[in-house]
Amino acid sequence: MQKENEANAKRNSPATLGNGLNPISTEMYKSCYKIGTCRLECHASEKLVDYCMFHLECCVKGNPA
Repeated sequence: MQKENEANAKRNSPATLGNGLNPISTEMYKSCYKIGTCRLECHASEKLVDYCMFHLECCVKGNPA
């Protein structure tokens, strides 16, 4: 019974969906703000222009005007 409870707890953890996929992985590197890309954090050569789902940052290369 204890092993079954541990397996259920792992399966239902907030980091995973019921099918075992990480919800953030579906949003990473998606296009945003016309020419931007969703990332965990913008690179030094990029500018933060918006936010994506799960508080990912929408980053654009260079200095968009």
